[in-house]
Amino acid sequence: MLDSFRKAQDRLLPPILFLAVCLPSFGLLIPWLGYYLDDWIIVNAYNLGGIQRVFEYAFIGNRPLVFWMWSIGLELFGSDAASWQIWTLFWRWLTVVIFWMGWREIWPDAIRPVTLAAVLFAVYPLFRQQASALTFSFHWMSFFLYGLSIYLMIRAVRRPARFTPYMLGSLLAAAVQLFSQEFFVGVELLRPAVLWLAMRPIIPEKRERIKRVLLTWAPYLVLMAGYLYWRVGLMPTLGSDRNTPYMVLRLFSSPLDAIGKLVVFFLQDSVEALLGVWYQAIQPGLLGVAPFSGMVAWVVAFLVFLLMLAFCWRGFREKEKPAQTPAEPWYVSAIPFGFAAMILGFSPGWAIGRHIYDLSGIYNDRFGLAATFGAALLVVAMLDMLLKKPVYFLAAACLLIGLGAGQNFRFANNYRLSWEKQSQLYWQLYWRAPSLKAPTAIIGDGALISYMGSWASVSALVQMYAPTKDTRFVDYWYFDATRGNLGDADNLPANLADDRNFLHYRAPARDSLVIAFEPEKLRCLWVLSEPDKKNRYLTDTLRQVLPLSNLDRISAGSKSTLQADIFGPEIRHDWCYYFQKGDLAAQFQDWGTAVNLWHEAEKARKHPYNGVEYRPFIEGFAHTGDWETAIALTQKAYLPGYEMRDLLCQTWQRIASTTDDTPEKMAALPEVIDRFRCKDELGDLVGE
Repeated sequence: MLDSFRKAQDRLLPPILFLAVCLPSFGLLIPWLGYYLDDWIIVNAYNLGGIQRVFEYAFIGNRPLVFWMWSIGLELFGSDAASWQIWTLFWRWLTVVIFWMGWREIWPDAIRPVTLAAVLFAVYPLFRQQASALTFSFHWMSFFLYGLSIYLMIRAVRRPARFTPYMLGSLLAAAVQLFSQEFFVGVELLRPAVLWLAMRPIIPEKRERIKRVLLTWAPYLVLMAGYLYWRVGLMPTLGSDRNTPYMVLRLFSSPLDAIGKLVVFFLQDSVEALLGVWYQAIQPGLLGVAPFSGMVAWVVAFLVFLLMLAFCWRGFREKEKPAQTPAEPWYVSAIPFGFAAMILGFSPGWAIGRHIYDLSGIYNDRFGLAATFGAALLVVAMLDMLLKKPVYFLAAACLLIGLGAGQNFRFANNYRLSWEKQSQLYWQLYWRAPSLKAPTAIIGDGALISYMGSWASVSALVQMYAPTKDTRFVDYWYFDATRGNLGDADNLPANLADDRNFLHYRAPARDSLVIAFEPEKLRCLWVLSEPDKKNRYLTDTLRQVLPLSNLDRISAGSKSTLQADIFGPEIRHDWCYYFQKGDLAAQFQDWGTAVNLWHEAEKARKHPYNGVEYRPFIEGFAHTGDWETAIALTQKAYLPGYEMRDLLCQTWQRIASTTDDTPEKMAALPEVIDRFRCKDELGDLVGE
C-alpha cells in the first residue's frame, strides 16, 4: 500500500509542481493582459465572419490547416482575453507534463534531474511572447501534440503487446501537428535518437537496435516526406510564401555564402540560448528598487527558488535509489540529445533565414520556441555533469528555475504595460469620438504602442466602431504616418488605400482624423485639427499630415459602448476623461457642458499636466461669459515654459472672432494682449 502511494505521489507531484511554477511566472498578471499583434487580427476575423473568416486568415498566412486549433478556443471562449491567457497557459503546462513523461521513460534512473529539466523547460526564458495568447495557443497545442507523439512512440517500443495502438496514436498526433504548421518540423528529425535511447533496455545489441530504429522510424519518415511534398509542392498559397526555405535554396545557388550565414546563426543562437538569456535575467539594470514590478519579479524568482528547494528536499530524498548503479550517468546521453534537440528546434527558422539573435526582428524569439526543451535538458545535464555534489547541482538548477520564473514575469509585465496603454488609447478615443462616420482613417505617428503594429491597430479600430459588420472593405483603418506614401503638407494624397490580410480600405484622404498619443509624457490622446499647427509639441510627421484631419468625421452620439470581453471594463475616469469629453463638447460648441466638465474635474481633483489640454475649457468659460476664469486658465496653460504662447493667442483670436462684443469681453482682450503677448493676433480686434 505504501509503495503504491509513493508511486502515485511520484507521478502526481511533479505535474503539480510544474503548475505551481507556471502560475507565478505567467499567471499572476492574467487579469491585466489583453490582445497583441496578431491576436487582434484573429479575434477581429472571428467576430466579422466566424470560423470561415479565421480559415481565410490562416490561408492567407500560408497555414491553411491551423485554423482548427484557434476554432476550438474561439468556440469555447469567444473574445474573452483572460480565458485565452488561461487556455494557452494550460497547453504550455500540458506540454511540459507530456515531455516529462517521455523523459521518465528514457531515463528511468534519473527522475530527479529529468524533473528539474522539465521545470526548467516550463520557464525557460527564451520565448517571450506567452502573453500573446490567442496567437500562440496553436504553437503550444502543436508542441503538446509533438510531445504526445514522442511519448506514444516510446510506449510502443517499450510495450510490444500494445505496439499497434500506440504507434497509430503517435502517427496521428505527428500528422496533425506537422500538417497544421511548420515550427516543429526540425525536431521531427530527433526521432531516431529517441528510439535509440528508448530501445536500449530491451535491445542491448547495437546492430539489431539500429535495424529496429530504422524500421520503427520508417513510417514517420514517410510522413515527413509526404508533409514536405505537400508543403513545397501542393499546399495552396496566396501570393508569396513568407516561409519559403530561402537558406536551403541558397545552399544550392551560393553554398559558401549560405554555409557562412548558417554558421553565424548557429553560433549566435547557441550562445544566446545557453548564456544570453541568463545574463538578461540578472543584468545590472534589473538590480534596483524601482519600478515596483521589478521588485515583484525578484520576489517571484525567490519564491520559486524556495519552492524548488523544498520540493527537491521533500519530494526526492527517498527517491533516486536504484537497485543497481546504471552503466553510465544519464547526462552522457542527455547532453548530446539536448544539444541536438536545441539545434533542430532552431533549424526551421534558419531554413527561412530567420534566427533568434537577429536584432532587426524584435519578435524572432518565436523561432526559438521549439528549441526550449532541448536547451533545458542540455543545461540541467551539463550542471549534473559539472557539479558532482548533489546539493550544488540542486541549488544551481533551482536558481536557474527561479531566475527563469522572474524573467517570464518581466516579459508578462511588459505586455501588461502595453495593454494598459492600449486601454488608454481605445477608451480615450471612444470618449472623444464615440461614433465615427464611415469611412474614417485614423492617422498617427508610428505604431503608437509596443507589441502592436499598424495591422493590429486596424483590427482594434474595426472592433471599436463596426465589431460585427461582415465585410472585407472595412470602414475604419489606421495609417502610420511614418510609413507608406502619405506625402507631405504640399503633396498630400487625394485618396488612401491599403490592404492587410483579408481586409481592404479605400476612401478619400480627407475622411481622416490625425491623432497624437504619448501618455508617457503625461499627455492625453489628442485628436488634432488645423489650429494645432501652432502646437509646438507635435512631431514634424504629424504636422505634415495635419491638413488631412477632419473633425466632421466625429459624431457626438454612440449606439453602444466598447465590448467588455475585448476591451475590458471602462477605465477609471482620470483627467483624460474630462479632457476628451470637454474637447468633444467644444467641437460641437456645447460650451455649458465643457464648463460643467471642468468643475467636475476640479471636484475630483483632476487637472491637466500640459497647457494644450486647457484649450477647450478656456473657450468654454469665454463663451459662457466667465472671462476671468478663461484668463486664469490661460495663465496656467501659459506658464512655466511659454511654449504655449502661439497656440493660446490663436485660441483667443478664435474666441474674439466668435463671441459677442460685450463690455466684459472688450475689457478682457487687452488683458490677454498684455499678459500673454498676443498683440499680433488680437491688436486689430481691440483697436490697437
